[in-house]
Amino acid sequence: MRRKITFLLTFLVAVLSIALAGGRVYADTGYEVEDYANQDFCYVNPDTGYEAVIVDDAFLLSVAEKNMLLDKMKLITTYGNVMFNSISYNSTSTESYIKSLYREKYGSESGTIFVIDMDNRNIWIHSNGAINRTINKAYAETITDNVYTYASDADYYICAMKVYEQEYTLLQGRKIAQPMKYISNALLAIVIAVVINYIIVRVYSSKKKASTKSLMNGLFEYRAFNNCNVVFTHQTKTYSPRESSSGGSSGGGGGGGGSAEEFSELAQRKMPIFQMPNGGLLNLQYNKDKDSLDVGTVTNAGLSVKHSFPFSHDHSMDANISSAYEQLLDMEEYQKEDVQEEHVAKSAFRR
Repeated sequence: MRRKITFLLTFLVAVLSIALAGGRVYADTGYEVEDYANQDFCYVNPDTGYEAVIVDDAFLLSVAEKNMLLDKMKLITTYGNVMFNSISYNSTSTESYIKSLYREKYGSESGTIFVIDMDNRNIWIHSNGAINRTINKAYAETITDNVYTYASDADYYICAMKVYEQEYTLLQGRKIAQPMKYISNALLAIVIAVVINYIIVRVYSSKKKASTKSLMNGLFEYRAFNNCNVVFTHQTKTYSPRESSSGGSSGGGGGGGGSAEEFSELAQRKMPIFQMPNGGLLNLQYNKDKDSLDVGTVTNAGLSVKHSFPFSHDHSMDANISSAYEQLLDMEEYQKEDVQEEHVAKSAFRR
């Protein structure tokens, strides 16, 4: 008797537990558990034989949502099989799971499966056969890019609905939005432009630079002066002797070896005129044939050369000019005449 009473009490507790569980609310969505009856929703197209199937193992959709989603999926059965599957546990990757599911369910037939993997927090589309020629990998990625935010917001019905709407649009030969493709193409174009510009800069920077002598030959050439007054009027640089016995100053100063930058600067100014201690003026120009600095006076026929100084490419242009000027200062013919007269007077006084 006691055993019977114990059995009846246990049975009543079990029945009561089941009854209480029937009204429990699902925490994520607010739907009652009875709305999530895990029954397969299936439709077979009488014309093509292809089926539409909903297997909601993760209990993401209500019964009403499944019915509405199935109506959308029926349109795709004109082109192949179509399945929606949600899972709460997955011991493999989403890709491995959906490929295995497709082989098991449809083999090599035309079809497409959309999976919401709650375990890996992932959504995936896999297609095969004739449908795969339209909903290929690129379009599958585009569709999941377009709808993943709905899954992130727990709008699983809207997420699945948008997937099948876009698949049906593609199967009808129409276009769908591809924002990520446009962004990727824009970024790719920017990268290509940067690479091309980099190559161009490298190519031009690797070209052989002109030698110092070549620059000199291009900058300083013989010129015939037809009007001496014009030449003297536009001179902007004059060399004057220094107070000390070491000679004149070049104004720009001496320095180390010449450079292309210095010659480029010289191209913007005229060659100097030497003002000698005796008051005479001497013109200077570069002789590219002899690679020398020629000094003389200007005539209608050109420069009448009196002195020529070898050009040193180990020194700057100003250093070469300064050296030539100092050598000229040491020449007796350019000394001050009053100094010579003073020496004559003193000599006469001694006599």
